[in-house]
Amino acid sequence: PNAIQSITWNRNGSLFATTCKDKCIRVIEARSGRIIAREIGHQGPKTSKAVFLGDTNRLLSTG
Repeated sequence: PNAIQSITWNRNGSLFATTCKDKCIRVIEARSGRIIAREIGHQGPKTSKAVFLGDTNRLLSTG
């Protein structure tokens, strides 16, 4: 991945998500380091951020 702009963990610490300078959002398994999801994020010039929503594995992103 490109330079990380933000990182967030899910409630139980099994997953974390990153937003990167390449405008991608990645969800990564903490133990294995395996990327389990990769999506194109916000395309504007602003820095992006993502957060897990409560006890769910859903993400909210802004940027």
